[in-house]
Amino acid sequence: MRVHIAADHAGFELRNYLIEMLKEAGHDVVDHGATQYDALDAYPTMCIPCGEAVAAEPGSLGIVIGGSGNGEQMAANLVKGVRAALVWNEATAVLAREHNDANV
Repeated sequence: MRVHIAADHAGFELRNYLIEMLKEAGHDVVDHGATQYDALDAYPTMCIPCGEAVAAEPGSLGIVIGGSGNGEQMAANLVKGVRAALVWNEATAVLAREHNDANV
């Protein structure tokens, strides 16, 4: 499965970890940044392109990461075709996919 992923500075380390875990699990990961830690970067710069990529590629999924996740999913939801959900554990992620057809 193709997985698009993006994070600002607050999610930088988790993003790096998830990229490796997803690749080890056999997924095709597309990294939308940030590629360098920058305490002043802003999540829309990464999250919106990640959402655009998911919307342009039916069947792919996306992950957007930040401090709280609220702004990140709101930014991704600005993209037509994206259904980004705020999740904080496996159960909420499963429910978002099953009941809301979340793709980010």
